[in-house]
Amino acid sequence: APLLIQWLFRKKHRETDWAATAILRAALRRRARRLRFEYWLLTALRTLLILLVVAAVAGPRLDSIGADDSAGGAHRIIVIDASTSMSYKPAGATRFDRAKELAGRIVGDSPQNAAFSLVVMGSRPRSLVAASPDRAEILRELDALEPTGETASLPPAVAEALRLVEHARDVLPGIGPQQVIFISDMQWIAWAPRLSGPRYAEFLEQSVELAKSASLIVLDVGQPHADNLAVVGARPLDPPVLAGQSTPIRVKLMNYGAGEISNQQVDLLVDGLRVARKQVDVPLNAAAELDFSYTFDAPGDYRIEAYAPGDLLEADNRRAASLSVREKIRLLSIDGRPSAERLQGAADYLETALAAAAVRPDHPRMQVETAGENALLEADLTAYDCIFLCNVARFTAAEARALNAYLQSGGGVVFFLGDRVDAENYNRQLGAPGPGGAAGANLLPARLNEIAERTQYRLDPLGFRHPILHAFSGRGEGLANAPVFKYFKLSMPVEGQAQTSGGGADSPNGDHRADDSATTAVLNVGDGDPLIVERRAGQGRVVLVATAAEPAWSALPLWPSFVPLVHEIAAFCTADRLQSQIADTAESDLARIELDELQKATWPGVPFRCKTGAADFDAATIAVARSETAPPTVLLYCALGLLIADTVLSWRFGNPFFGQYKRQ
Repeated sequence: APLLIQWLFRKKHRETDWAATAILRAALRRRARRLRFEYWLLTALRTLLILLVVAAVAGPRLDSIGADDSAGGAHRIIVIDASTSMSYKPAGATRFDRAKELAGRIVGDSPQNAAFSLVVMGSRPRSLVAASPDRAEILRELDALEPTGETASLPPAVAEALRLVEHARDVLPGIGPQQVIFISDMQWIAWAPRLSGPRYAEFLEQSVELAKSASLIVLDVGQPHADNLAVVGARPLDPPVLAGQSTPIRVKLMNYGAGEISNQQVDLLVDGLRVARKQVDVPLNAAAELDFSYTFDAPGDYRIEAYAPGDLLEADNRRAASLSVREKIRLLSIDGRPSAERLQGAADYLETALAAAAVRPDHPRMQVETAGENALLEADLTAYDCIFLCNVARFTAAEARALNAYLQSGGGVVFFLGDRVDAENYNRQLGAPGPGGAAGANLLPARLNEIAERTQYRLDPLGFRHPILHAFSGRGEGLANAPVFKYFKLSMPVEGQAQTSGGGADSPNGDHRADDSATTAVLNVGDGDPLIVERRAGQGRVVLVATAAEPAWSALPLWPSFVPLVHEIAAFCTADRLQSQIADTAESDLARIELDELQKATWPGVPFRCKTGAADFDAATIAVARSETAPPTVLLYCALGLLIADTVLSWRFGNPFFGQYKRQ
């Protein structure tokens, strides 16, 4: 009964809503969601932080992400500038030494499965190693590498790097990412090439293609402001040089520095022995000249050298020239229409003028030998300093090759035309470089056209600017008044016309000529047609006289000016054979290309990375060379950022781990 009563009168469960409890329950639910979010966010941050630290310690490489060890490794093409300016020695080591050190560090820090190519950047690039995984081989080549003394050029180096990229694809199956690393002092002459429109378009196309196939990296080992003094000329003033006569020798210095150089010492050496010493002041960004005098006692080959010590680029402190001192010059005259009667042959007037006593006492005696057309193939042409070809009708391919070989050795060739000349044969076999000219041997300075048969009573010496006509300047108008009755009209190449309008060429014994192979007008007829033109061919020179060396075509052979004219032509053509400059100071100006100029003028639209303005490269620079984003460094910076974010968020969330910062 008690149990039944208890069960019947038990208290029933009854829920009653209480506003305060409902508010508390809702607050707890919202708080729980926020706490879960904070917890998982901090957990994710700390997990990612640990992963980043582990990844950075493991040293990953972007060029191996997504590839297993069996796949091909990276291919690094190291292009080292070995030009003259890389011999600049600012402090203990030259730029070239620094470039070799950097290249060695790049090789040493690369992945084990990487392959390497090594290219020497000069006027023509040389590949020393091509897509080789042998580190010892490339390190040996680097150790043996020396500056070439050449002028560096970027376009051939880009073309060679592109060839090596394609070669690596063929010989290294599964090759990984490729990189081209240029190590250079960023000299203006090398990195701002002056190319014509089509050639620049080709260079830019190759650069874009290279950037698509490989990442381009430039490491700059130059200095922002580098001073330099260069000996840019050492030459006799009036070659050829004669034995027993006092020879004036002019030395030219150029100051590429930031201030004037006072009392610069200059030595003149002959065959290694100092024979004179002088001092000279060289203005800022200007040239200075001083003259020496020396007498060569006997004929023979001599070496003269000017030396100006004292600056950080030793390579251009010397300028040398090899001289062949003569008693006389040997000339070969080939007559295209010989005659037994006196002064009836095509070359008779010319031979008489050449055999005459020299008008100028400093000119050498000339020994003239006469031969027929077969001498081009039968005689030893190298025994002669200059060959005169008078009214020769035609040339065979073999004769054209013989003349070309002679010019390559430094000889001089002079063409006098005439009534027997086959213009089409000349153009085809000797290959005038003018528009429409045949390839041929590429010897003639101009293309031969039709014969002009209108008398020209006045010649235009073009201001006597050309070295052949220097002797006539200020001596009246005798040469200019010589009548010309017939002559071949000549078509000069465009660059030759530009040379004429620009004032002619510098002397072959001068310091520099913008385009030494360009055709230059020496003498024109009155209406502007060129009568005498010249150009360099190989190591020698070619002079083309558009008229004949006989009175039927011109009064010149009867004119008093004819003897000095042909003597000056002979001296001009033999000057290069008797004097050859040895050093090339094109890189003496150490002016550098700036990064924005490189981006806008040289490589517009070409992606590349450049490390500039640092004389010393640290480990971070080598990391840039290994990959474009230096993964370990980036990962560690990301880990540091996550650690800071975790600290701030923990404080903000009031995490128990940071209870001392918990909000009250």
